[in-house]
Amino acid sequence: MRSQRLIVLSSLLLIAAAPAWGRVFLEWTEPAIPPPTRIGVRELVVSWTPGNVRLMTTAKSLGYSVFAGVRAADAATAANAAASSGLAGIIVESESGTPGSNSVRELLERLRRSYPRLAILELSSQGKQPQIRGNLVVSRDGVLVVSSPTEQPWIDSNVALARFVSALQPNKPPLFSFSWDLIDPLERQVGPRAADYALAVAEAGAMRADLILPVHPNLQKALADGNQAAWREWERVKTYLQFYSAGKLPAVRPCADIAVVADDYGEAYEAMNLMARHNILFTVFPPDEVTPQRMARLQMAVVFSRPDEQGLRTLQAFADQGGTVVLVQVQGHFPWETLPSIISDSGRTYTVGRGRVVELAEPIADPETFAEMVRNLMSSRGSLVRLWNALTILAFAFREPHTDRMELELVNYAEQAQSVQVRVKGLFSEVRYETPEHGNYPAIRPEHNDGYTEFVLPDLQIGGRVYLTSEAENTR
Repeated sequence: MRSQRLIVLSSLLLIAAAPAWGRVFLEWTEPAIPPPTRIGVRELVVSWTPGNVRLMTTAKSLGYSVFAGVRAADAATAANAAASSGLAGIIVESESGTPGSNSVRELLERLRRSYPRLAILELSSQGKQPQIRGNLVVSRDGVLVVSSPTEQPWIDSNVALARFVSALQPNKPPLFSFSWDLIDPLERQVGPRAADYALAVAEAGAMRADLILPVHPNLQKALADGNQAAWREWERVKTYLQFYSAGKLPAVRPCADIAVVADDYGEAYEAMNLMARHNILFTVFPPDEVTPQRMARLQMAVVFSRPDEQGLRTLQAFADQGGTVVLVQVQGHFPWETLPSIISDSGRTYTVGRGRVVELAEPIADPETFAEMVRNLMSSRGSLVRLWNALTILAFAFREPHTDRMELELVNYAEQAQSVQVRVKGLFSEVRYETPEHGNYPAIRPEHNDGYTEFVLPDLQIGGRVYLTSEAENTR
């Protein structure tokens, strides 16, 4: 797999209100830049180098909020200079490459205490450009294995990373960036298409994340020079910037069928990545947060890191009430060990009340097979969201607290318009659909089938949003 640099950034500012989302920062390198009113974005990221001081000054005078990207070793010096020069903040690159590095957190905490008015953001190199690949590349026993090109297209997404970072900072949206994966020589020269920029914005917005969008140098120059063709391309990108900065239900919370219990990103990554690819909705929380409140409404827990004794009792109670618990090579004694079990080549399965506990004795060798196993284990109760005709589409579900209203975000990584059939658990009488290109569509008539709401969405080009309202909610 090509090495790629994805940047995960997480604000260390305390935010008391519900997390805002849909912010886009532009990563800029060229000395000239159009005004923010024209380009449609006000927050700018510029690398912290002596040669960029003039660019930072110019951008600030034009009305941009300028953030300096710095290495951890330069963070203290950069913070002092940024605070003195009136920059909006700094972005500190994590040298460990691991989300939530303790050393970086401690550094940023010290900087935040020293500069309370300066935004301090964290950067970790763990991800990729959103795109479709013809081959799947996974790590098996430390060896990269490439799938056959005849298998279904592989989506490079940042869902696993977003979910893990959200677990580390539940009150703040994750903030991402990446480097463009430009393979063809002409593509390297010309840069990404407008659709590629739009896909990056759509993915981040659909995940309720913020994004640092790297703008190709040739496009930067063309926009600054007033090139009409370049501005026509950018207008399409601006359509997506506006759409995802204007979500109508900012207080919604993510819905999930599965909890991933993990404190090691690398250990859980392949499984999370494949579950995302199969549109299995999951949330992530650390092992010390396995509580009845966190497990409510879930169907399954996939455990990579051992919880404490109270957490283990919570998992047993969860299984006893009909849930499924899968432990991936978790060592030690467990409270269900005296219950009936079946031994297989892969491990041991216990019957616990109305549910079960599956203990896998080995690490996950084939993430694709593991994702299929997870889907099969939860098939009896049915997933919250199911898509058909959607090999290149990922779905994200959200619920407005204390209501029967839901919101779906869909992202088509193929960047080609198609219809998609959707099934959502629950009975909803009103289905509204909107896209950046078309705006609001006429109301869609849903069908109800065995406790599910089914409907077809037309013309999903890249991003789309669906609002679902129950009949009871409409009569309130």
